[in-house]
Amino acid sequence: MLSARRAGVLTLALTLVLFPRMASAQDDTALDFKVDPGTPIDADKLLRLWSDKLQVPILVDPQMTGTKVHLESAPHLTWGACKAVLDFYDVVLEERDIFGARILLAHLRRNLPAKAAPPFPVVPPEELASHKGQIVTTIIPVKNGSGNDLFATVRGLLVRDVNRIGNILYVRGPDTLIIVDLAENVDYYASIIRALDQPERGARTRVFHLEHASCEDAIRVLEPLFVGEDLVNNTVVAHSTAKLVADPRTNQLLVRGSEAELATAANLVGKLDVASDAPPSRWASRDAAPSSLWRLAAVLAGIAFLGQTLVLRRVRAGR
Repeated sequence: MLSARRAGVLTLALTLVLFPRMASAQDDTALDFKVDPGTPIDADKLLRLWSDKLQVPILVDPQMTGTKVHLESAPHLTWGACKAVLDFYDVVLEERDIFGARILLAHLRRNLPAKAAPPFPVVPPEELASHKGQIVTTIIPVKNGSGNDLFATVRGLLVRDVNRIGNILYVRGPDTLIIVDLAENVDYYASIIRALDQPERGARTRVFHLEHASCEDAIRVLEPLFVGEDLVNNTVVAHSTAKLVADPRTNQLLVRGSEAELATAANLVGKLDVASDAPPSRWASRDAAPSSLWRLAAVLAGIAFLGQTLVLRRVRAGR
């Protein structure tokens, strides 16, 4: 007696042999059949009718048995409309390439996360339309340096995924987003990313010339004040909200950011760039150091000089 696993493999092999390699089913393909008003039709029976019509192998989730579809009147039902009806009854259709043949798998929505597992085909964004119905992986480079914001925005949409198979990852180094989902959903997210991934508007650069303070000291004080935090893959990632650059040669501070950030920087620079009697912390002051430290330094210098003298005498005596 065949085990359930072997029976499933045998059924799949026979299906692939009996059905020729198919092209993607067209959503406007129509099926004519009679429906008794008030009498539901089994979802698996409806899919068998479509399998014969499309000449496409459709493998049905065994747990779908008993799922009823209520069609009050559907003498002329298109494949696209049928998929929408089945989706309403929590039946999700997935398209796969197996052994060079394309087949359809009908899942109960609650079982789809357990049935869908990588590897998924890697599809460029421009080819997503030709992979409709397949679970795919798409890699989208971020062009204008706003990867953190794009990740947070798209993730906010993706958490509403009723199929619970969608995922998005952000890679900081190459500033790239990776999205896994049904191709039509990935295409939707990709269109949002393209619309939002625009050059930064409103960012300006302002140069501050410091009269009293050192630009290197100023940038050390200001940089921590222009840092934001994002949660990426359950990890807190810090990023600069404004860009600050110090030019020690001219003692100038360059700040690039929004109008509000430039105003904040100007206010802080005005308070930092003031005359002060105290020397910069990077310069040592003899008066600020305790006298005992200077005495110790003098003793150590004397010992070092004496040791050098003795070494030179021995060298000369050896000659």
